[in-house]
Amino acid sequence: MENIQSKYAELEAKLGGALRETDMIDTDYKDPKHPVYWLEFYGAHCPICGGSHWCMINVTGTKVVCQRQPNDHPFKATGGYMYYLGKNFKVSFDISRQKPLSTHPKAKPEVLDMFYRAVMLSYPLSDKHRENLHRRGLTDEIIKIRGERAFGTYYPTKKDKNGQIVDYFSQAKIEPSRNGGPVKIISLWNGMLDNLKQATGNPKFTHDYWFGVPGFYNVEYPYNGKTYKIPKFAPKVYGMLVPFYNEYNQIIGLQSRVDHVKESAEIINSHVLGGKLYVDFNDNTREYKVSMSNAVGKGKSVVIAKGKIAPGQDIVNLDYGHMKYAIKLQKGGKYFWVSSAKQKDGAKSGSPVSVVYNPEIAKLNPTKVDSETGNTTELDQIKDYAKKPKAIWLTEGGLKAIVASNYLPKRFNQQQLDVIGRDFLAVGGVSQYSHFLLMLKKLNVTSVTTAYDMDFQENQQVKDNYRKLLKMLKQYGYKIRLANWDLSEAKGIDDALVKGIEIDFREI
Repeated sequence: MENIQSKYAELEAKLGGALRETDMIDTDYKDPKHPVYWLEFYGAHCPICGGSHWCMINVTGTKVVCQRQPNDHPFKATGGYMYYLGKNFKVSFDISRQKPLSTHPKAKPEVLDMFYRAVMLSYPLSDKHRENLHRRGLTDEIIKIRGERAFGTYYPTKKDKNGQIVDYFSQAKIEPSRNGGPVKIISLWNGMLDNLKQATGNPKFTHDYWFGVPGFYNVEYPYNGKTYKIPKFAPKVYGMLVPFYNEYNQIIGLQSRVDHVKESAEIINSHVLGGKLYVDFNDNTREYKVSMSNAVGKGKSVVIAKGKIAPGQDIVNLDYGHMKYAIKLQKGGKYFWVSSAKQKDGAKSGSPVSVVYNPEIAKLNPTKVDSETGNTTELDQIKDYAKKPKAIWLTEGGLKAIVASNYLPKRFNQQQLDVIGRDFLAVGGVSQYSHFLLMLKKLNVTSVTTAYDMDFQENQQVKDNYRKLLKMLKQYGYKIRLANWDLSEAKGIDDALVKGIEIDFREI
């Protein structure tokens, strides 16, 4: 039986580079037991714009969602544009040959919050990441405002005192049987659930209570001829854990902020005739090698250039005889959703909106119980605040919103905050602007202040999505206020507020 990966390889050969699965299901396939996912260009070149990142292709090679080249077919799911490819790109794909995955719908907010708080306690913020937050303007006092709902650091391994690589944190182990008794499985997460069941007497805390929490999945351990399932939290991308909150201060999603943003290279402005150019780029050494071949997978490729891209350099202009071309660096992603969509009993992250309240509301703990009454009084305060009519800020980036929300009361007085807003809503990416809408209604928002990065004029994709956001807000009758500042002094609203840069407001 042919493996699905061979189909990916066939498509990669046609496109001249690597692809990787996204979390977006290709709805051309209707069988929910065998979901098929769109593939992101991850070194392979988009046949529409030539880019090697961000654009996507379906597994049959019949459709491309291009993020750079606009047309009359906007694709609302990602903010890109749909293109239909000719028969030359088509790949024969048989869905029945794909191995189904056992995944679960996303868990309820209270379950997500409980496990993500446990993750933060198990993987506390590292010194390196704490220093990074300090540089961005967050003091330890500000970080403590959110308590165990603040930040964490996930690394799978570390060096011990002898310099050996070991697990950063042991989530589970198997103890051999004694005197013929059963094998004992010691699991951090199952142990936590057992303790909760014993302490509360509530039978709901079974060993599958974590089902639907993105980042968690079952790992199968073979031992003495048997296979044991043990839950594990293990994001594919590791780094600083950044929380996304709902309107009740509960953590309903996590992003990993990587320590090193990877770079790749692509060929642009190529005027080489009779062949195709490919570039291999080493992200660590910044060395490149350009090859030319007559056709993909056919003929012998010839190396026509080698070199090293200097720090701070984005484009290298080259020539081959009388023919000119260039190499352009592409930066990879900095933030990745914590997800386990491709793992056994895993779950998709989705793209939640983060509700980042001002410090006075952010410090309220929705799970704090009054010892005398047994009521969650702070949750009631949060709910009351959520219902009040309010102005709110909109931006892109969960961490950016956390930093900015703490500096609004330092830069504006209470009367000004009543007008421009004292809280933030943040999406994970500019193309997710439509996700704001439901939360605006939940929070009884009457007016919005938009605060996208000031370099949006230089980025066509960001500019297009910004325009769509404004159009959507107007359509639903929201008062709109644009926040602007000097790009030469700060790129994002967080930097502008931390540095005390003057911010201008324009109503539209």
